[in-house]
Amino acid sequence: MKKQLVLFLFICQIGKSQSFEGGFNFRIPYNDNSVSAFLPKFPQNPITDTDRVSVLGNNFIVKGKPYKFWGVNVGAAACFQQKVLVDQFVPHMAKMGINLVRLHHLDNPWAGENFSFFKTNGTTRAITPASLDKFEYMTSQFKQNGIYINLNLNVSRTFSKLDGVLDADSLKDFAKGVTIFDPQLIALQKEYAKQILTHVNPYTGLKLIDDPALAVVEIINENTLYGMWKDNQLKTTKQGGNLLVRQDALLTKMWNDFILKKYKNQVELAAAWANTGGVQSVERIANGNFEVPTLNSKWQMENHEGAVATFALDSKEKASGDNSMKIQIDKRGAADWHIQMKYVNFTVKKGQSYVVKLSAKASKVRKLQISMTRDNAPYTYYSGSEVEINTIWKTYKVTLSASEDNDNQARMAFMVGNDEGSIWIDDISMAEPQLLSLESNELLTQKNLRRIDYSERGIYGPQRMADQAEFIINTQKNFMENMRTYLKDTLGVKVPITGTNALTGIQQGLEHENMDYIDDHNYWDHPQFPGIPWDENNWLINNTPNLKTKDGNAISGAMAGINFANKPFTVSEYMHAAPNKYRVEMVPTMTAYSAFHGVDGIMYFDYNTEETIKQDKQQGFFTVANDNSVMSLFPSCAFAYRYGLIKEATPIIVNYSEKDIYNSFKTDGEGRWGKYVPYDKTLQLTNSFQVGSYRSSEVSQLFKIPSPQNNIFITSTNETNLNTSKGLLTTTTPKFLAVTGFLAEAINNNLGNLTIKAAKEFGALTWLSTSNKALIDADTTFLTLSTQMRNSNMIWNVANTSLGKNWGAEPTVMQPIDLKMNLNSKAEYLKLHVLSPTGASLSSKYFKPISKSGDLNTFEITLTQTADKTLWYALEKTSKFIEAVLANEPIEHLKLATFPNPSSDLLNITFEVKSPKNVAISLINSVGQVIFGLSKNYTFAGKKTEQISVKTLVSGVYFLKVDEETTKILVE
Repeated sequence: MKKQLVLFLFICQIGKSQSFEGGFNFRIPYNDNSVSAFLPKFPQNPITDTDRVSVLGNNFIVKGKPYKFWGVNVGAAACFQQKVLVDQFVPHMAKMGINLVRLHHLDNPWAGENFSFFKTNGTTRAITPASLDKFEYMTSQFKQNGIYINLNLNVSRTFSKLDGVLDADSLKDFAKGVTIFDPQLIALQKEYAKQILTHVNPYTGLKLIDDPALAVVEIINENTLYGMWKDNQLKTTKQGGNLLVRQDALLTKMWNDFILKKYKNQVELAAAWANTGGVQSVERIANGNFEVPTLNSKWQMENHEGAVATFALDSKEKASGDNSMKIQIDKRGAADWHIQMKYVNFTVKKGQSYVVKLSAKASKVRKLQISMTRDNAPYTYYSGSEVEINTIWKTYKVTLSASEDNDNQARMAFMVGNDEGSIWIDDISMAEPQLLSLESNELLTQKNLRRIDYSERGIYGPQRMADQAEFIINTQKNFMENMRTYLKDTLGVKVPITGTNALTGIQQGLEHENMDYIDDHNYWDHPQFPGIPWDENNWLINNTPNLKTKDGNAISGAMAGINFANKPFTVSEYMHAAPNKYRVEMVPTMTAYSAFHGVDGIMYFDYNTEETIKQDKQQGFFTVANDNSVMSLFPSCAFAYRYGLIKEATPIIVNYSEKDIYNSFKTDGEGRWGKYVPYDKTLQLTNSFQVGSYRSSEVSQLFKIPSPQNNIFITSTNETNLNTSKGLLTTTTPKFLAVTGFLAEAINNNLGNLTIKAAKEFGALTWLSTSNKALIDADTTFLTLSTQMRNSNMIWNVANTSLGKNWGAEPTVMQPIDLKMNLNSKAEYLKLHVLSPTGASLSSKYFKPISKSGDLNTFEITLTQTADKTLWYALEKTSKFIEAVLANEPIEHLKLATFPNPSSDLLNITFEVKSPKNVAISLINSVGQVIFGLSKNYTFAGKKTEQISVKTLVSGVYFLKVDEETTKILVE
C-alpha cells in the first residue's frame, strides 16, 4: 500500500451528520454462499494439479487457456483470522467472483504477534507457530474454494537487533531501498522465503512451492531504488535521506566500482562526463533579488477553494540587500496547490533542465513545493521538487525540466496552501545550468566519485547522470534476478515471479525484463496525513470523482504503458479510498479499462479485517467487504472481466533504447509516485500501449503516437466512452453494459440496447447477460444499480474532506435512485425481479413492450429503489403476462394480496387471520369452474402465505376467492 505523505493541514471544523432522504440498508452478508438463480455463477471447485498457473506469451495460463484474476488483498492481521471466520467468508468471496487473494503484510510489525509471522519485539528470523497455523489454514480454504494465492515476500518486515542487524532500530520505512543492496538483508530475505515456501502445510500436505493454489510470487513491495533516487532519499538520514552511514558508504562504493569497470581511466571518464554542446544560460526571473520599488507584474497570486494569501515586498526580513518577497497565508486550503505564488510568461524548451536557486525562510518549519507547469490550458504539469524551509535563511537549489516546448506561457510556482503563516523568498534565479562534470577532488582511482541527488540532475553533465541512472537501475535489476534465481532454482518455485510494484516509469520496466510478469499499483484519493503518518484524527481526502479528472486520472496511472507486450500484467493494488463519496465509480471503471488494456489480474486493496467483517459499517479507508456500494458490483463486473465480455485492444507497441531509459531524467519530473512515460498519459484512456523492447537499437519513434483527445475519450475498440466534462463513463458490449457517474448526464444517450430516460445522483448501473447469449437474447439478465453508501451518523467536516474519527455507526445506508430506462429484448414480455442481498427474489413485476421494431421489443423499465430497497434486480424473458387486480374491497380482516412468485410461475397469496380458523381458497375460471381448491385450518393467528401454480393456465381471466374476498387475475 502506498504511504505517500502529501502536505495538507487538517480542517478541524466539524459539520453535521448527513443522511440520505429515503435511504435504505442493503447489507451483503459476508458469510453467504447460497445459490442464486439470478446472480452470475462462478466455479468454486478445489484447485488441483491440473489447475496450475503458468505463463504463455502475455497471458497467465490455466488448463491450456488464458486465465484472468479478479482479486483482493488480505493484509496484515487479516491474514491470521480465526478458522471459524475463515470458513464463513471464504466461500462468499468465491460467490462474489473473487478467484485470487493477495496475501500482504504477513511480516507486519504493528498488529501484534497473534496477527503477524513474528513476535512483537523479537527476532524476525523465527516464525510464530500459531500464526503460521492460521495462515496455512486460510490458504487451504482458499484452495478448497477455487481461490488462488498471490504470495508477497518482503513487505513491512522490521528488522531487529536480535536478527544480528546493526542499528536495526534506525532503519527507516521497513529498510526499503537497503533491502535491495545490503548483503545481510538480502540473505535474511532468502531465509524467510525458504521458511514460508518450503514448510509443509498440515491442511494440504503440501509445501507452498508444490501447491497448485499458489499462482504468483512478489519479491518486494513498493520498493524501488530509482524511486528513492527521484525522492532524493539515497543519502544518510542526517542529510535528509533514508540510509544509515554504513549503507550510504556501501552504495557509494558500489557506484565507484561500477564506474571503474565502465571507464578505463580518468581521462576517458573526464571526456565522457564533460559538458559538450552546452546551452546558453538565460535568466528567467527578472529582479529576483527584489531590489526594486515594486514587484514585477509577472509575480501573481492564485487562491483557490476559499484559501487566502497575499504577497508584498518586505524590507525587514531579507537574505541580502534591502528587500525580500513576503507571502502571507491567512487561511490555508485543503491542498498545497490551493495557494500558488507564481511567476509567469517565460519560455522553456522540451527536455531542457532549469536550475532554480533561492534563499528562503518561514515563520515555522514547513515544506515548500516548487513546480513548473504550462500557465494556460491544458495546464500541463512539467516537473516539481520539494524543500524543507525553517526559521533561518537558507539557500536552496532544485532542478526543474519541461516536457514540451512552451513559448512564453510557462509558470514556476510555489505551492503553499497547506499551512498558515509567513514565507520569505529572496535572491531567486531560474536559468539553464552551466553543467559540471567532475568535481575538483574526484578521482576514479580514489573511488571518491559522489552520487548526485536527483534534484541536482540539471547541474551535471548528462552522461554523468545517465551513468548514475544506469547504476541504480542495474543494482535493483541484479537484486531481483538474483532473488528470482534463488526462488526458482534453489527452492523450486514453479509459478510466475515478479520483482516490485508501484513503478516509477519506464526505468523500472527495464529492471523487469527477466521477470515473469509485470505488476503495478495505483490509488485514487489516497488519504493524506499532514502530521503524523496514519493519524486517525488528522487526515484528508480531496473527495472528488475520478471520472471528472483527465490529467492524473487513476486509470492512466495504473495502466501507464510500462508493461511488456510479451508478459502478463497485473495491478495488485488498486483502490478509490473511502470515504470518497464517488467510490462506486471504481469497479466499473477498473473493469472496463483493465479488460481494454489486457490486464491479467486486478487486486483491489483490500478486503477485510477480522475486527470489522461482521459489522455493517465501513471503517477505514480501504476495506471493501463492508462497502455494499462496491461489493454489489463485484458479481457483474467480475463476470464481464473474467470471461472476456469487453474487447481487448490491439496495443500500440513502443520500443525504447537503453539511452532512452538512462536519459529519462531530462524530462522526468514526476517524483517517486509518478508513472513516467515520454508521452501524454491521457492516451491510455483511448489506446493501449505496451513495450516491445527496452533495448531497441533505435530511439523510440514517438511521433507515431496519436494525439490525445480532450475531455471525451473513446477507446479504440469503441466500447468505452469517458466524458470528463460530464463525469460519465459508459461501456457498451453485446453481453455487458455499464453506465457510471452523474447519471443525469446519460439521459437519452443511446447505449446500444439501453437508454436511460430519467435518473439523478451519482451511481453505477450494470446490465449483464449471465449466459452465453447477447443481452437481447438472454433468458435471464442481471442488473445492478449501485449508489453512494454511508454509515449511520457519519459526520463530515465543513469542507467535506475528512471524518476524523467520526465514521459513524451501524447500519450502512444506501442513497436511493429511481431510474427509468428503455431497453430492447427479443422477449415477448419481461419479468423484473427485486433481489435480496443474497440474490433471492423478493417480489416481481411484469412488463409489456411499449414498441416493436423487427424482432426487438422495447420495454420501459423503472427501478424504484425508494420502494424496492435493493441494489440488485433480474430480468427474465417470459411468454406470459400476469397481473393481479383487486376486484373489490377486502372483507373483514383477511387483507388479501396477490403477487407472482419470482422463482417460478407461481402465484403468491398473502392474508392475515386474527384468530385460529379454517380458510377456503379457490381459483375459478371465467365460466365459473373451480380449477383449484384448498381448505386449510390455521391453528395460529398471523400473516399467511400460500402458492398456486399458474404455469399451465391458458390465457384468460380468473378469479381467486379466499373466504369472501375475491381478486381478479389476468393471465396472458
